[in-house]
Amino acid sequence: MNDYVATIRSRRQMSLSETTEFASIIYSYGAVKGTLAQITDRVLKVDAICYVRMGNRMVATAALKQPANSYRKKLESETKANVSEADFPLEMGYVVVVEGHRGEKLPEKGRLSDMVMAKVMTQAKGRGVFATTKIEVFVETALPALGFGVVGKYQNATKQTIHVLTKGTLR
Repeated sequence: MNDYVATIRSRRQMSLSETTEFASIIYSYGAVKGTLAQITDRVLKVDAICYVRMGNRMVATAALKQPANSYRKKLESETKANVSEADFPLEMGYVVVVEGHRGEKLPEKGRLSDMVMAKVMTQAKGRGVFATTKIEVFVETALPALGFGVVGKYQNATKQTIHVLTKGTLR
């Protein structure tokens, strides 16, 4: 059986090597647009990260981040969904599982992607979070299992359907 070890870090706890490796995975797998330097700069601004290692290799990533207001406005315009900073101050993103580990089932934890998303969500601490994804299994099972619901969808520039999901605050 594979021994996966999850680590959660706040922005202030991240080492330079963790930041670089995390950003390199995001860049390599095309999780977001941008150069490696731009993505590294964005990773330095996240609220929290979670990564999973198998041995000394980082094999899964997720983060809670504070997206730009221009991105929120674009989503609201495209979907008519509320992703306002007041209601959803955080976005879960940078979710990547490297090749060879995708779909990996873990005893009592679901998939590796489920584990990394669940772990990073512990850092939301009751704050509202939104997520966008084109991955159907995230829309249908993984994110709903974490309390997210679909609030909209749109087609991106390459005609892929992007779903917008939210999880409200604990009041």
